[in-house]
Amino acid sequence: MIFRKYFLPVLLLWVPFIAAQTWDIIGPDSTRVTQVRPDPNYPDSIYMITRTYADPGVNLIRTPDAGISWDTLGMYNGVLLHPNTAETLFAALGIGSFSDGIWRSDDYGSSFGSFPPTWIFMAQNAIYDPSDYNCLFAWGAEIQRSLDGGILWSPSICRILLLLSKALLSTRPRTTAFTRGVAKNFCSPPIGELRGQAF
Repeated sequence: MIFRKYFLPVLLLWVPFIAAQTWDIIGPDSTRVTQVRPDPNYPDSIYMITRTYADPGVNLIRTPDAGISWDTLGMYNGVLLHPNTAETLFAALGIGSFSDGIWRSDDYGSSFGSFPPTWIFMAQNAIYDPSDYNCLFAWGAEIQRSLDGGILWSPSICRILLLLSKALLSTRPRTTAFTRGVAKNFCSPPIGELRGQAF
């Protein structure tokens, strides 16, 4: 009697929870995934940054059908999706070339134009300001900011402060250590970790 009254209801409640803890492999095979970006507007559409074991390069790939098929969109090492506009995304290319920068696509990644809107050496990725989707920050060897949705870019105040600190402290004994510390704070972590540390 007690078994039916207590154990069975608890078991019925736990079965869906236990089932939800399982994972299904959706591919792709023989790759190492370094970044995953599900489309907030279409859950079956997923973007990934992958690195194959045979090829040292990185690739941006996309599935429109929850992993049934995958398309390679190009050699990029970071991706940012627009929160409201599914067809708009940004891809970062940072391989140490004149093609480095943040590339914009307005057709779900099918094309990214003939040149990046801004050149950022060793570009890593970009992020939206959560309070204003027209404001973006992109980082690599420097930090750039856009106030018009990624069309025009300019050095952010962080970049300006970094240059000023190098200029003002270039003759002081502790210049090297201080400058390296600032450069590391500005260029290494994502923007979300920079706020409050740069000033």
